[in-house]
Amino acid sequence: MSRVRPRLGGEEWRPLFTPSRTGVYVNDHCVVRAPDGRWHVFGITKPTPDVDPQNERWFCHGSGAALAGGAWKEHARVCDFGGRAWAPTVAFDGERHVMLYGPDRLRAAVSDDPRLEHWHEAPCSLVGAPLEGVLRDGMILRLDDDTWLLYATGKRGHAGASG
Repeated sequence: MSRVRPRLGGEEWRPLFTPSRTGVYVNDHCVVRAPDGRWHVFGITKPTPDVDPQNERWFCHGSGAALAGGAWKEHARVCDFGGRAWAPTVAFDGERHVMLYGPDRLRAAVSDDPRLEHWHEAPCSLVGAPLEGVLRDGMILRLDDDTWLLYATGKRGHAGASG
């Protein structure tokens, strides 16, 4: 039985970015466009391809001038703050980029760098959240100057291991 390869716009699918120094795969990623027009991808990775989610503790970071084609540059790892780092989502607040991620509790990192290469951990909390800040796979969207929307999944009664 032959495998059917997906096609979009008549072209074959191809990898956008695969890390080589900071990890070996990209999982649960996000893609964001910086103010200078460059595209950036951030995603879960680790040094080995085996399944071991407890050791996914930073994100790989790649950037390129175009989503389709062209060479992508690998940057230093991001959010290597000692705990698990899963499923980043990035938004621009008008002054800086904010990255939210999980999985055990909501964490945040901030970048004032227009190249998105330098990030620092930032305090973060959810007020009135039904799952007390324990969430996974978030997606943040700025609706207007005063309103942000965060979609996330979670499971009541399962706080997870803090990391």
